Amino acid sequence: MSSRKFLFVKYFFHPFYVFLLFFLFFFFPTFSFTQEITINGKIIDSEFEAPLEGVNIILSLESELKSCIYNNYNISSDTTKLYVFSVFSDTSGYFIFNSIPLHKKMFNCYITASRVGYKNFNKVIVIDSSTFLTKTKIILTVDVILEPSIISTGEITVVSTKYNTFLKDTPFSMEILEKEEILKQPATNLPTLLDTKAGISFVKDGVWGAEISIRGLTRNNVVFLIDGNRVETSNDIAARLSLVDLYDIEKVEVIKGGSSVIYGTGALGGIINVVSKSGNFSNKTSLGGSLLCSYSSVNNEKLINLSFLVSSRLYYLKLAGTLREAGNLNTPMGTVGNSQYKDDNLSLSAGLTPLKNQKIKFSFQRFSASDVGINGGFGIFPLNALVKYPYEKRELTSFEYISENIYSGSAFNINKLSFKFFYQTVLRDVEVLQNQSQIVLDPPKQIINTTKLTPNSKNYTVGLQLQSDIIFLKRNYLIFGIDFWNRTLDSRREREQFIISFDSSGNNILSSTYKLTGERPIPESNFESFGLFLQNELSLPYFSYGNNTSKIILGLRTELNKISNSKVFNPVYVIINNGIINYNPEGQKVLWNERNIINSSFSANLGVLLSAFNDIDLTFNTSYSFRSPSLEERYQYIDLGSLVRLGNPDLNIEKGIFFDFGIRTWKQNLNLNLNLFTGFFSDLVIEIPGIYENRTALIKNNSGKSRIYGFDMYFSYSPSSFIDLLFYTTISYTRGKDTENNLDLPQIPPLNSRVGLKTVIPVFENLFSIDFSTVLYARQDKIYKGETETPGYVIFNTYINTKPVFIYRKSKYIIFYLGVENIFNKSYKNHLSSNRGNMYIEPGRNFFIKSTINF
Repeated sequence: MSSRKFLFVKYFFHPFYVFLLFFLFFFFPTFSFTQEITINGKIIDSEFEAPLEGVNIILSLESELKSCIYNNYNISSDTTKLYVFSVFSDTSGYFIFNSIPLHKKMFNCYITASRVGYKNFNKVIVIDSSTFLTKTKIILTVDVILEPSIISTGEITVVSTKYNTFLKDTPFSMEILEKEEILKQPATNLPTLLDTKAGISFVKDGVWGAEISIRGLTRNNVVFLIDGNRVETSNDIAARLSLVDLYDIEKVEVIKGGSSVIYGTGALGGIINVVSKSGNFSNKTSLGGSLLCSYSSVNNEKLINLSFLVSSRLYYLKLAGTLREAGNLNTPMGTVGNSQYKDDNLSLSAGLTPLKNQKIKFSFQRFSASDVGINGGFGIFPLNALVKYPYEKRELTSFEYISENIYSGSAFNINKLSFKFFYQTVLRDVEVLQNQSQIVLDPPKQIINTTKLTPNSKNYTVGLQLQSDIIFLKRNYLIFGIDFWNRTLDSRREREQFIISFDSSGNNILSSTYKLTGERPIPESNFESFGLFLQNELSLPYFSYGNNTSKIILGLRTELNKISNSKVFNPVYVIINNGIINYNPEGQKVLWNERNIINSSFSANLGVLLSAFNDIDLTFNTSYSFRSPSLEERYQYIDLGSLVRLGNPDLNIEKGIFFDFGIRTWKQNLNLNLNLFTGFFSDLVIEIPGIYENRTALIKNNSGKSRIYGFDMYFSYSPSSFIDLLFYTTISYTRGKDTENNLDLPQIPPLNSRVGLKTVIPVFENLFSIDFSTVLYARQDKIYKGETETPGYVIFNTYINTKPVFIYRKSKYIIFYLGVENIFNKSYKNHLSSNRGNMYIEPGRNFFIKSTINF
């Protein structure tokens, strides 16, 4: 594996990829139109007259213009001749639609601007065709003023559908976490924030490391992506969702259930896609940035984040960094030892428009953590062990090329062709200080003191994707693509022991030996995936009875997986006192033989959005999805001083059939999203108790048939547009059954709800707003064998955020966020927590404060 560092070069400069890029640049010239229009403007907050960043501006054109695409936004193409383009405002509030091609026909411009926390802005501009008699290019300036709003309208742009669309326009069951929500709450990791969403619960493996459960499915059944790039690493001890800088996130999109089948293996329970903060092209050169500082009392966490952004019509560049450090966690039962952590992040993103309708995007992220205490992981480590991550690192490099408005014809239009390449490394070191002694009484008597274990893994993932967006027969928006990714795993472990040998009497010491044993928990292995995917959205305007457009989405994917591993011995080597490595030690045996496994799979999903009544939509989703077991599930050999956990190379593919029924309403004063779901699964990978080498072991195996069902709901209501008052609630219920053995499934969250009230105090309405929140969990007594029942609990939280305090004109300002969680210092246990021993107690009362300066 010494050539791993050259893996990026090896894949990127492969002749096939070089030829592909050459083909994209020179053989897909963009379609040339004779007329162009440029629209620019500035977004202003009506209350403070300050510029607004990150506002989504939608431009709709009604004309004889043939279908095309702009800034990665899909175009509707029905009989109304309505074409849609999308951009975002920069740090100074500016936006631009640059050189949009037109025909010489009279047309209307419909402009919509939306952002979380504001009412939508709508404006119509009519341009007469006589304007084209003397001008081949029209330039319009439109200033947009947004009024604050306490309720969401569903007009949030989402990208995890493989094309840009509004949240309210997709039939998929989705949850969105916006950057504004991240600022208003304290959080150690991403799962803690996503836990506030309906149908999502966090799973703790300690304070720093955590996972999420989506409707009862978690870890390997949920695909995690950063900007559409897969993050592949071990999930036995949660870490992947903690290797993300919370303050480098624009938003997080979660597709719940199997509707995300076009992402391939692992999406049985859903996907999480982190959309990182990036720059935007601007109509004038602008420079901005922000400084954020925060403090939390519950673990003495201190954080600082600094970012800079420069943008223009031709390019943008964003640079950001974060430093964070925390001590041990305080709970109502005392301090949790070994729960400290340190981490940092550096990110860079850049964009370039070298030619008209062509974009090049580049991003780099480097997240690292050190001295991270692991106070959880029950069943893996001995109870008296001190376990930590000495060093963790995730590094991502991504390149994307986008060509738009490629071809326009009478029957179909090629709106976009994109090519993406990424290379990601996840390095994980573990240190286990256990001081565990074993007495061997058989002559000669020995005392074996195992003092330290140091497992580590190096995960290298390389991937590429080619996707085309096509409109045909006016109402069909088709995406077609191929993707490939390869994960290479290099896993090692060293075991440090001191062995004291006695004479035949067992009383006198003969020798003391230092022994270092090298092992491979998992053999050198690869997981390759090659997939073809297709998804078509059919608009049905004649079946639309409300304000939205009815549509049907059909997605198909076929995938080929190749799993291979090298032959591995146990132990690999032994070093005794003299320091000489022995690669053929006594007792060495073959742990895994060399193998090559090929799995082929097919998956499909169908989604229906029916605009049944005014502002009321009905949704239906069904899917057939799969998951090929991971490298860890097939080959792992975890022996860290407690029980042994063993993989199984002969595991079958997991399969699932999923159904989801929903009703939605998006009104100016009321939102409702209610979904009923059920899933039928076969061959789920579980751990079965067994014996390995006369030791208690958990061995991977396929279960029979299972069913998971339930419902989740989000509801919000604002009684008056004249009063900033919002009542909101979420309710989530999940039930899991092993239908073959009539048993409850493990790791199923109990019934839970969140009830809250957001408002302003009249006397201080120009100073701050306040959010009172209550978290309620029911008792969980539907448990799997070996699990323990958990009682219900209620905790109370309060969040306050100030209005902007301007420090220079209307463009530089500071905002404070503060509050207290678990106000009454309630002692409670999260059912899904895997903390071991007496470490079941969640955080105690936490006072926090944040300040962000935008400049």
